[in-house]
Parts: sequence; structure tokens; C-alpha cells
Amino acid sequence: KKKRNLSPDRKTLVPKATRIGISEPKVNEIYHELRQLRVEDTPHACAVLLRVFLELCTDKYCEANDIPLHADKDGRKIEKPLARRVEEAVDHMIAAGARKGPFQALRRGIHQDHSPLSAALLNSYVHNRFTKPSPRELRNAWDHVEPFFQRVWQAPAE
Repeated sequence: KKKRNLSPDRKTLVPKATRIGISEPKVNEIYHELRQLRVEDTPHACAVLLRVFLELCTDKYCEANDIPLHADKDGRKIEKPLARRVEEAVDHMIAAGARKGPFQALRRGIHQDHSPLSAALLNSYVHNRFTKPSPRELRNAWDHVEPFFQRVWQAPAE
């Protein structure tokens, strides 16, 4: 296998060597936009699209594997927070035979406020007018979450 360069100096969020076959049109379009946008020139667009891409991929995996997206609270169905949905999807992947190692940064980072993968930080990129994304942190976030994206979209075993 050819070793790919995960240089923090790459121009786009998604490394050129990364290939993910995405079967859903909207999610595929977002992925291709993330492959083309220059992270130094468009950090806000990259941050918001990364957050949307993570949520859509997580929800696709959960739906395909009968992992509930909602929880009951006081007799009402409420949407589970993104961090919880990601965590449950990763737990399912590992229970289904995936190695833990590639998901450790995502599992740890999704709950840590200062991680580039923090669900709270990703939400702040969308909803807080003072939160500004760093291109370097965005590239690091992609590098840590890419194994998750690869696993979500891998072809099912025959």
C-alpha cells in the first residue's frame, strides 16, 4: 500500500490520496466540496461542512445498523446529541470487528472541549459568531476522523 502524506501543509482539508466511495448524492457532493476547498482560504466553510459531513455520515451509519438516533426523555423523543451518536456508531463498529486504534482520537476528541473534534467546538463553528476555526486544527480533525468516514462508507462484506 502506498503511504500517503498527511502533511499539515496540505492545501485542502481532505488529503488528495483519500478516496471514499459515497453512495448518497448530497453527502457525496459535500465530500467533493471538502476535497476542493482550500482550507487556508475558506476555514469557516470547511469547518461548517466538516461538521455537517460528520453528522450525515454518523446518521447514515446509525440508520443502516439500527442504532436509534433519538432517545426518550419525559415521554418525548429527542434527538441524541452528535457526540453520543458518534460514540454509539464507533462502539458498534468495534463490536462488529473493527480495531479500536483508528477510532481512539475520535472517541477521545468528540468529548474534549479543546479537541479539534469536539462536538461542542464543531457546533460553535456553526452557531457562535466568535468561534473561529484554525486551518491546522481542521486538518488535524480530518486526519483523526477519516478512519470513521472510511468505515461508514466501506462496501458491506458479501
